[in-house]
Amino acid sequence: MQLVNKPKNKIIHIAFFFTILFSLSTIALVISLYINNNANKELNNSTIKSLLDLEKTKTILICILIYILISSSLFTYLITKSLKKQTKIISSRVDTISKGSYSYPIKNTEDYYFNKLLNNVNNLSDKLNEKQRSRERLFADISHELRTPLSVLHADIELLKDGIRPFNKESLESLERETARLRKFTEDIHKLSMSEIKKENRNITKLNITKCINSVIKTHEKHTKLEINSLIEKNHYINADLEEINQVLSNLISNSLIYTSIPGKIEFNIFLNNKDLIIVISDSAPSVDIKYCELIFNPLYRQKDSNFGNIQGSGLGLSICKNIINQYKGEIIATRSPYGGLKTIITLPTY
Repeated sequence: MQLVNKPKNKIIHIAFFFTILFSLSTIALVISLYINNNANKELNNSTIKSLLDLEKTKTILICILIYILISSSLFTYLITKSLKKQTKIISSRVDTISKGSYSYPIKNTEDYYFNKLLNNVNNLSDKLNEKQRSRERLFADISHELRTPLSVLHADIELLKDGIRPFNKESLESLERETARLRKFTEDIHKLSMSEIKKENRNITKLNITKCINSVIKTHEKHTKLEINSLIEKNHYINADLEEINQVLSNLISNSLIYTSIPGKIEFNIFLNNKDLIIVISDSAPSVDIKYCELIFNPLYRQKDSNFGNIQGSGLGLSICKNIINQYKGEIIATRSPYGGLKTIITLPTY
């Protein structure tokens, strides 16, 4: 973000100057009227003198009105000229942004208040630029992820057609694995796209989040040798969509099941912080380097580490979690857990 200079607006200085002049003129008029009034009392019998004073007062009033009219016109002209110039700069930049060009920020001027508007436009441009680059990277990554299973399927089918590979149960199972991988990947892409859309038809209800967590644990613990514990001792409630919250919890526990070595454990806990509810999911080793903890929520990001072996996940689960949590004005972050693995912290408002 660009630094904003201290106020150096010439228009403000000019306006201040004219205001001082107008104030002095008004004071002079009051003093003049006061003197004339006293003079009229002393020369009450002099009709000619009174008429002369009246004419003099009228002349002073007319001069002041002319001065006010000229200074107001000049002030209005200067303000209009400055605003027209500034509006033209903003309009040009907004037009450039609307055409998809985000790489040419506007330089600051001497106008403090105008710079605040410029910085907002430049920040908007930066965010749109980053969003566009993220989408471009996502499309490139998706095409790369699809290419591998499609290449395997194509090669297997060619081998079967040429008779090099026998058409038996083993061949069918190989084809089935690759199609299942493709199906799972496309389903996750759909979920990711849906999680970015603000749903207007959400079924928001008062959820017992403790019950949701216990239900997810029961569903997954029978399919793993990992120890899954809940340290939650009482019921906690939030206003949310049951399907979305279950999606988040399921993705997080599935991620832990994929990356946590056996023997190992996964632990759930809940804390309250003012009006926020904090859900903590901690697992045991291996972990992610602390400098990569923020990146794991990016679509299709996978930690390239020999500790994780050959991971078969789509790389979209945590991105889906982040999008859903953001929809509730919450936050999800990751850090190292005390058990040598990953600790995921979700903050959700309870109101």
